[in-house]
Amino acid sequence: MIIYTDPDGNDFYAMPKIWNNASPISWDYLEAYGWTRREEPDPEPVPVVQRYSTYKIKRKLEDMGLWADVKAAIEAAGFWDSFVLIQDIAADNEELQRALPLLHEEFPDVDIQELLAECVAD
Repeated sequence: MIIYTDPDGNDFYAMPKIWNNASPISWDYLEAYGWTRREEPDPEPVPVVQRYSTYKIKRKLEDMGLWADVKAAIEAAGFWDSFVLIQDIAADNEELQRALPLLHEEFPDVDIQELLAECVAD
């Protein structure tokens, strides 16, 4: 990414089309009036946190015949109120992260990550 800096030290992420009542502007014009430019690496993209539909999770578990057992496990672990109140749960949700090992332990034959991948919120 190229950053243009005017003589007052203000940064711009594109070369201005009008400056100092002049238009059109070329880089040679700006440079003659004290502008500088530098290249910097593009910023790292902000990672998107996956969100899962709790409704889709429930439906998927019903299809698998596991909903009653998973619901009981969620209640026993003390996460039921949060499960009911959250519409879409973020993959980095602290309670989800604490519950995942418990679910892996309680349901070792279920691929929890695959199940969640099928329950991505719209």
